Amino acid sequence: MAPLKVLIMAVSTLSRAVRVLSPRAWQITLRTETVTVLTSMPLHVKKLVDKVFKRSRKRDDAGSETSDSSTLYLPVHNSPLNETIVALRRGNDALIHHPELKQSVSGLLLLTENIDDKVDPNVLEKLGGELKQLLGILQAPELSNTPSVQGYARNLASHIDAAVQQARSRISGSSTGQSNGQLRDVAAITALADSLHSAIEKYRGQITTQDSTATSSTTKKKARDFSGQVAGALTIVKESLDGVPVIGLKAAIGGLLEILKAVNQLIDNDDDLMKLIDHLQRLVKIVSLPPEDDAQLIDSSTRERINELTEDILHITAEAEKLKTQNTGGKFFGSADNASAIEGLMRAVDQATERFQIAGGLRLEKGVARVEKGVQELQVGSGRIESGIGRLEGGVGSVGEGVGRVEGGIGMVKEGVQRVDKKIEQLEANIMSAADEAMLNNIQPRSDNARYNSASQTSASFCLPDTRVAILTEISRWLENPEALPVYWLYGMAGTGKSTIARTVAKYSDERGSYGASFFFSRDEDDRRNATRVFPTLAHQLACYNPSFRPHITAAIRINPGASTAMMRTQLDKLIVEPLQLSPPYSSPVLIVLDALDECASELHIVEMLNLLAPAIQAIRKTSNVKFFITCRPEVHIHSVLTKPEMQAVADVSVLHDIEKSVVQEDIRLFVEHHLTRIAENMLPKGTTWPPEDEKDALVEMSDVLFIFASVSIAYIGDPKFRQPKLRLRNLVSSWVRELGSPPLKRLDLLYRQILTAALPEDDEEEREEVAQRIHQILGVIVLLQNPLSVRSLDLLLQKESDTVASTIGPFNSVLSIPLDDQRPVLSEAGRSGITWIRSCIMVILPKFASPT
Repeated sequence: MAPLKVLIMAVSTLSRAVRVLSPRAWQITLRTETVTVLTSMPLHVKKLVDKVFKRSRKRDDAGSETSDSSTLYLPVHNSPLNETIVALRRGNDALIHHPELKQSVSGLLLLTENIDDKVDPNVLEKLGGELKQLLGILQAPELSNTPSVQGYARNLASHIDAAVQQARSRISGSSTGQSNGQLRDVAAITALADSLHSAIEKYRGQITTQDSTATSSTTKKKARDFSGQVAGALTIVKESLDGVPVIGLKAAIGGLLEILKAVNQLIDNDDDLMKLIDHLQRLVKIVSLPPEDDAQLIDSSTRERINELTEDILHITAEAEKLKTQNTGGKFFGSADNASAIEGLMRAVDQATERFQIAGGLRLEKGVARVEKGVQELQVGSGRIESGIGRLEGGVGSVGEGVGRVEGGIGMVKEGVQRVDKKIEQLEANIMSAADEAMLNNIQPRSDNARYNSASQTSASFCLPDTRVAILTEISRWLENPEALPVYWLYGMAGTGKSTIARTVAKYSDERGSYGASFFFSRDEDDRRNATRVFPTLAHQLACYNPSFRPHITAAIRINPGASTAMMRTQLDKLIVEPLQLSPPYSSPVLIVLDALDECASELHIVEMLNLLAPAIQAIRKTSNVKFFITCRPEVHIHSVLTKPEMQAVADVSVLHDIEKSVVQEDIRLFVEHHLTRIAENMLPKGTTWPPEDEKDALVEMSDVLFIFASVSIAYIGDPKFRQPKLRLRNLVSSWVRELGSPPLKRLDLLYRQILTAALPEDDEEEREEVAQRIHQILGVIVLLQNPLSVRSLDLLLQKESDTVASTIGPFNSVLSIPLDDQRPVLSEAGRSGITWIRSCIMVILPKFASPT
């Protein structure tokens, strides 16, 4: 029995060798073929080999996280379906990362193992094919333990469960479904195969299958080493079997040796095939025809030989690709034939290149002979030419001097002509530029002060860094997205920072070259509260900022000189819509900003303007990527336009005061910390620690979501005329203790009252009354004026001594914009909300002097 023990050791070694082979497809092929050989053995040999495999697996799996089948799974019936089921059970037992899929396949195996092998062979073949496909999925390397693959595996498991359940339902409802525990219902088996096919196709649609036949050089080396060990052991066993009374044992060992030989041949074929394909790819690059400019240098004969060689290489490459894409089983069983085929392809490559070289060599020899003959003829002709040149040289010398002088004169004339041409071009450009500038100046009336960065808005602010990040990010994405709606409408209550955001957005677009125009409404300035000036102002800015729009806008003004003073519909059509439609397609975004529509003096005009904008925007967007950023308060007349279908079709509305309070308060905290730090640096001794955290927190909390509250408070605390920031912050905070639970706008009311009250003397009642009356008179005039006046003009209007108005309203720097230049008008720093609250506060604080209305 010594040879039998050697056989057992050889089979054990073969088991470990098989497990090293990679990828999994080779393992299954080798195992299956081993099973096929061993199936023909006597029963006692089968049992012995099966025990050996079990022991080998237990030793190899000790300490390993993975688990695999510990049996060889020899099939009871030598039928293709049973062999597939055995292989599938083995593959399922090795599955550890996908428990749901493993359980589903186990249920499928329980059902398929009971199928009667006498059922129609075509049906069994169909089911077996689908089971093989499922086996391929279980053994594929991409079935890894990643979240995405886990999801795909669960989906596949649910589809398998559904297919099994459907088959069981068909069987239970059929009188011939089962007999003696075996499944015979052809319809149920067919339906099961179809359901499995559908499940597998869905899975493959979700995951990209990797090429399971690729192997690394390290893996191939291991495979060859193990194959050599096993082959050596088996050869010794085979030679020592003479006289051993075990029927079929020597033939079985011979079969195993043939399997190992086929595996080694398969590996060699794969290496040879990859080298051949790489060589073919390099040849294709070499013989590729050059670009058209260089192709003219190649004659038709050479081009024809290159084309023939290219066709030969491409044909050989196609044959090599067929061998490469052959399935693993085909590569295994046809390893010897494939080796011959690969060798034949290599010879074909050598023959094709040899033909090309021989033909080229013959053509080269012919060319050399023709060149030699031509050289001889040239030598004869050159002698004649040299004698003629000698005679010509004398005459050429004298002619050369004259030609040189003529060429010098011609050069000077050319330089003069070029200078004149440049002067003419420059003059024409200046004339055109001056003409365009004069034409654009005819766009009147317009409001240059309405531009986002105009001189009249020097006190206006922009968003600080790291504030309003969420809303500004959303707006920038809208601006850069060509598929977004053309209008972004920012809607919010007073004091939430809409104008600051609009100014920041305009500056952002200007820095990136996408700014088109802007109009910032303001009730304080006559030309900025008039809606009839909006479209002429936008047209003028579009022409100035966008050279591609300028010629069409100036042409429109030339054709329609009175368009800027016409009805708003005519202004919009002639100055904006038609010129933009005539401009070349403009894919980059062009931003137009309209801020504070509620500051327009006429509700009728603003409603008319918005009603005209909606269809105009639809017409413009067909040729130009013009976008509108609009802000306003939730006024009734504006909201009525916003809710119309034609406006909703082009506008994306964002409600600013709906943003989470925590997000807004964090921005306000950054704003407060930034400005209080600057106040401390400018007004307090160096090294002073201020403000206290509790006072700073109280200011942020009182501001709620109103940036205007924080802004006015900072202006009051840091008023440079008083330079008492500690006292002012402390007084403000101490008066807010009982108001923390009140609505935000009521807190703003309280802030304005405190500012006005602080301007009144405290000790002298008579002086207090006199100052209150003067404040009431001056602020009342500022509120009621249709057009703002300067400090000097207010003194004259109220018949006051010089500087009376300036000294009286000096304490209100946080609410009013009081310019150093006494010729510029006094404006409301807080906008319309400031004027409204000043009026309200005057009525409460100074009841003796308030008018009945």
